[in-house]
Amino acid sequence: MKKKGRVRRFFPGVNSAYGFYSFYDQLYGPDFEQVFILKGGPGTGKSSLMAMISEAMLAVGFDVEQHYCSAAPHCLDAVVVPAAGVALLDGTAPHVVDPRYPGALEEVVNLGAFWERERLVRHKGAICRLVDEIGELYRRAYTCLFAAKSYREATDSYYAGGNHEYFAALEQFALELVEEIFGGWHTNRKRKKTPLRKLFASAISAPGTINHLENLLEPVSLVFVLRGEDGTGKKRIMGKVAQAALLRGYDVEAFPCALDPRQIDHLFIPELEVALVNSMEPHCPEVPQPYRELDAERFAAKFSDGVARERNTFLEQYRLALRQAVAFLRRANEEHDLLESYYLPAMRFTRIEKLGEELLAEILDRAQRARKNFNGEN
Repeated sequence: MKKKGRVRRFFPGVNSAYGFYSFYDQLYGPDFEQVFILKGGPGTGKSSLMAMISEAMLAVGFDVEQHYCSAAPHCLDAVVVPAAGVALLDGTAPHVVDPRYPGALEEVVNLGAFWERERLVRHKGAICRLVDEIGELYRRAYTCLFAAKSYREATDSYYAGGNHEYFAALEQFALELVEEIFGGWHTNRKRKKTPLRKLFASAISAPGTINHLENLLEPVSLVFVLRGEDGTGKKRIMGKVAQAALLRGYDVEAFPCALDPRQIDHLFIPELEVALVNSMEPHCPEVPQPYRELDAERFAAKFSDGVARERNTFLEQYRLALRQAVAFLRRANEEHDLLESYYLPAMRFTRIEKLGEELLAEILDRAQRARKNFNGEN
């Protein structure tokens, strides 16, 4: 009996201060064998089809990446089977994906071919109204998220005025951590073409702030947990470690902040089974043993009571703006459920199930051939 494959869970895109922000370009490359881009409206069965194929691949022993929707965290936006070089992606808005290498690599699968259009036309007015309302709710949510980012930056700025001794101590701390992780200078020559991969481990969603950090930390032998308020230099330390890993030829998985994707919150170096985790809100994961706590705040200056109260005012405004954004996302999700209620009765799901079986057979065939080639079998 084959051992069941392992699941890794991510978010390929998130609701951020800059709007919808995605790393769909990180899911596959030209070295893949086959990529299926699923098109179709809400409730057309894209997520269910991907879930079926994902479970089937896991059952025959293939590791699978499950990439979840940040708007509806129980739904899949993508499934990737790295060893087989196969991926399935939801290519509809807001994460519109079009083929980069059409026909040669990607194939567009139109699930809209399996709906009864006349049933949808009857509800045209309601569908158009809901689509427009959902768009407006997301715009309001993004306005709140931008405000939250601004208040967060104002909160963090209180640490930005550190003196020379502060930055020197932080730099020395980062160098010592690099030495501990890598044990001196050496180069790993088995480097991939794209050693740095970015995906999201957390998301701001209708249920609130959620993350898959516990799942992603399962294979990690040692976790460094960076304690301290944001603005105390944790991201500076992350950057130093990432740079050191890449210079030494190691692959790095970087997990950006969902609110501000230009900032890295977590790092994972797969070959060393080492991770660095930001412990601050909104992501406070249960970290497996063994782990080391690193206190970045010990280098920062202490505030007077008056300055601390001033800073806390910005922090409360950040939390309020984040709550308001989540409330808009929750309303958008409720409207999306109503939108799906018009599509579900119009879909010919038996035909979609048959299509799923055909896709699974093709994927399994490719995967088994890839496995035999890897094992040197004829």
